[in-house]
Amino acid sequence: MTIRKDVPKAILEVAEMAEFLRAPETENARQFVQALAEQTLAHEAQYHPRQRKRQEAHRKAFERAIAAYAGDLLHHSANQAADGFMYRPGDRDKLSETLVSGRHFDQLNTYWREMSLIETTGSFQAKTHLECPTDDVYMARVRRIRATQTLLNEAAGFDLYPDMVETHFPKQQGLIRPVTVRDEVYLTPWKRRPSRNMKIRGPEYERQVALVTELNQAYAHHSFNLEDQPRLYRLFNRGNFADFNFNKGGRLYCASDDNWQSIDSETRKGIEIDGEPTVELDVRASHLAILHGLHGKSLDTQADPYHIDKTSA
Repeated sequence: MTIRKDVPKAILEVAEMAEFLRAPETENARQFVQALAEQTLAHEAQYHPRQRKRQEAHRKAFERAIAAYAGDLLHHSANQAADGFMYRPGDRDKLSETLVSGRHFDQLNTYWREMSLIETTGSFQAKTHLECPTDDVYMARVRRIRATQTLLNEAAGFDLYPDMVETHFPKQQGLIRPVTVRDEVYLTPWKRRPSRNMKIRGPEYERQVALVTELNQAYAHHSFNLEDQPRLYRLFNRGNFADFNFNKGGRLYCASDDNWQSIDSETRKGIEIDGEPTVELDVRASHLAILHGLHGKSLDTQADPYHIDKTSA
């Protein structure tokens, strides 16, 4: 069992989250998953024997979990900045929306560490500044996980490599919620428990879904010089607040593999749409221009818009 304690925090911080939404699409991928499942079940039988044999439906669910987990391990092993590490919180509620249940996640973490297929870090503390009357505080970060060379070699035996994951293990887009609403519960003034997804439905929820669907359909009609066709989902916070009206949070997040939101600004400047260069706009810095536009006026960009002449005020 390998638990790394010598990995620099700078590397751990840039690891990306595993989504556990991948399924084998090609014959090579299916054969790899079958071989990996047989190894995992043999290890379980020898070192963690079950009292009762898995029913067929439960075995298939376990194999789907193996495929989704392995697919993400291969995908994130190409993340050189994070040295191949990824992370995934163990929240069972959120895992229930993936192909890896909380129980399967715990089991595979144990088995695959023992089988030297993955290595993990422990949880660690990272400095985070909060907008509250305190100094910088330290927040816990979940452990990071990566495939070992043993697992990568086994995948290579089936001609599976990190740069080919999307072909062999595509994400099941139908499992991605276009709109997610989470709660927010504070245990103390500055400490809250992990947020949980809420089941909210109704006309306004459907309207938000329609907006995200329209954006994704618009992306689908254009070509990008990205590895994956861009897709979005929207996340709202504080769904449990009495005044919540889809007005808390509402940020758009990347749902595609080529996450242009997480790359540095210089790299983003090279993104092209239909072969044409793009310009990145800072909406927060454009509020005055937007306000003028709403009132049918043009903002004078030659003068400081925040300067107020006291003599004429």
